Amino acid sequence: MKHENNHIRVLILGEYFPPNPNTAASRLHSFFHFLPEYGITPVVFCRKESIKFESPIQQTGNSEVHYVQVTPDFYERNIPRLKNKMLKNILIAISLVFENSRFKRKHDQYKRAIRNYLLIHSADLILASGTPFLMFSVASEINQEFKIPWIADYRDDWSTNRVFNTNRLALWLRWLDSRREKKFTKNASCFTTVSNILRQRIEKSIGKKGYLVENGFWEYPEIQILSAKPLSVLYAGSIYNSQDLNFLNQTIQLLKAQNIREVEFIFLGSQPERLTNLDNDYVKIIPKVSREKAWENILHSDVLLYISFKSGNEILKGVPASKLYDYIYSRKPILVQESDRDIVEEKLSQSGQGLFCETPEKMFKYILSYKRQKETQGFIAPIDVPATFLAQNSRKHQAYLLSEVIKKHLQ
Repeated sequence: MKHENNHIRVLILGEYFPPNPNTAASRLHSFFHFLPEYGITPVVFCRKESIKFESPIQQTGNSEVHYVQVTPDFYERNIPRLKNKMLKNILIAISLVFENSRFKRKHDQYKRAIRNYLLIHSADLILASGTPFLMFSVASEINQEFKIPWIADYRDDWSTNRVFNTNRLALWLRWLDSRREKKFTKNASCFTTVSNILRQRIEKSIGKKGYLVENGFWEYPEIQILSAKPLSVLYAGSIYNSQDLNFLNQTIQLLKAQNIREVEFIFLGSQPERLTNLDNDYVKIIPKVSREKAWENILHSDVLLYISFKSGNEILKGVPASKLYDYIYSRKPILVQESDRDIVEEKLSQSGQGLFCETPEKMFKYILSYKRQKETQGFIAPIDVPATFLAQNSRKHQAYLLSEVIKKHLQ
């Protein structure tokens, strides 16, 4: 069915959207921003957060964003405020066990808003992004009522996530998640996800055809900023339990043992409580800022830091952090703490930016080399990343790939 300007109309369902700065919001925003260039009009349904708008419906050309008023459940209201770690973990476990019922109120609120829209307007396809327990279930039920095909967008590998612990409760939760996921995706046309390993794993899990649509980077004005001393090594974003900070701490201790002081590790938007074991003399924390301000901080740094995800002693494959793409666009050298031997290593080898560190000693040597380079040259020269490689990893190109998947499943 064609609509305004002969465009295809796609409903995009996701909990988060700007002005929320998180990764999930940025992914959906890129689809919203670029899909109209490929003949697709997006209509987004997302959670209304604390920001006040004159209207819950914001319009850009023919595209719309519907901010849905959602009631937080007991767990959302109380878990973040708990100080007792054991009690917090118990409540998180309980919330996972009762995932379906605890999301029922939010599920109904989203479904009501979408249903009211579809009683007046038509849509050609639904793209549901996020965990299967909310948006996938909403899309599945809308499909049953309105017969609109839908695509499941896995920003992460939810039910088969190997970041889970291997204790009995975690294994049981994984089994439970998988059953729910198969139920909700049964009537999906296909799915999209962020790496080939995840695509293959999810195809095997839910029995649907998968397509690769990565996160990509936003394009910003190319401004070369020379940072002041000392040598700055920047990590952008949250720190997760599955990331090993002991490795970095050992690197810092090597610097300290040789009385090398003019090196600063900057954590942008990271949680201070996760960095308490690192030496304060070498660490600077910058609070979370807007995407544009984060980009300025990346430009002001000399070297970037990428910390791989682990499950026990195993490096996880197919789980690229979204910051990887902004790092690539910066053209700066990138210290990689323990290579994944997968998508991260592949991309940073192709771009020529990857400095792969399997030991703290290796990272220490790279830092020392760049410190000397900065002392002699006054700056760290940007990497000459191939233009074709950059184009393939942009948000715009990923939206184009998504548009092709959408059109294929509407033929």
